[in-house]
Amino acid sequence: MKKKRIFFLGGAVLVFLFFTKLIPEPIIYDSEVGFGFLAAAGVAVLFFQGAKPEQKKMYTPENYESGKAQWVFAIFGCIAAAIVTVACVYFMNVPREHAYIKKNSVVVDGTVIDGTATTTKRSGSSTSYELKIEFEADGKKVTETVTVSSEEWDKVGKDLPILVSYAKGHPDMCKALLNANQVEKYSNSDKIRMLTLANLENLYHHRDSIQPELKKISMGWSKYDNDEGVDMYYNTVYWTILANTSHLFYVMQIDSADNFNSLLTEAKKNMRVVYDSMATNPKQGVLFENDKVHVRFIYYRSKCGKG
Repeated sequence: MKKKRIFFLGGAVLVFLFFTKLIPEPIIYDSEVGFGFLAAAGVAVLFFQGAKPEQKKMYTPENYESGKAQWVFAIFGCIAAAIVTVACVYFMNVPREHAYIKKNSVVVDGTVIDGTATTTKRSGSSTSYELKIEFEADGKKVTETVTVSSEEWDKVGKDLPILVSYAKGHPDMCKALLNANQVEKYSNSDKIRMLTLANLENLYHHRDSIQPELKKISMGWSKYDNDEGVDMYYNTVYWTILANTSHLFYVMQIDSADNFNSLLTEAKKNMRVVYDSMATNPKQGVLFENDKVHVRFIYYRSKCGKG
């Protein structure tokens, strides 16, 4: 009987380990809950078979009480094991999947083609946001749906060009790269970089061909169509806008201020301030110049895309 008990309990452990550490990431991706219940059923059945009392403990007077206690332990133990298994399958596999995407990442240009916000009312109200994105993977156009945060949802719009990271050979394992943290988490690309002051100085002398030069610096830059007749370019990872006029550059931030602040810090150290109204009038900002570039930093709020 002991061997049988060890067999069933050992089986429960093996099922748990397989579904939490060994199952291939592309198989379980986006199906963690379903596989969690499957694993929980297997663990619960095996645990119960290994923990339930022998028949003689239930049907002989001298062993009845201990057998009853063991029966209760087997029932509640398998319920607890099932609950723990569902949670572990989900929370242990999501980081594995993210690491798999990063290790095998292919970063490509994509486009937001639609979006859905779904509000549920249970214990309070919560809203989830999904983007339908299109990109090319392995020579084919694919359409996938990705979940984004409310902050990311507020930044994007229909037809907005974005960067997408997917696991090579598995385009369904994809993530929209909408901030620097996601680049670090889901990509191993070295082609996504912040602008530097040296970049601005070089761009200032290539104002007739800015977009190709921007793409040499980093992926994620697109031209922003507007009715003002000003060449504007934006980066959907660092949310920086670069506007080109006849005599100076404008550097603007949408939300994430990482690249904006790094450029501003560089400019303060290396350029002459012409005027500074950042504290009193952020829309006028601060104007710097040197013998290579004239650049104004201002705060800007806009939602990119069309719609």
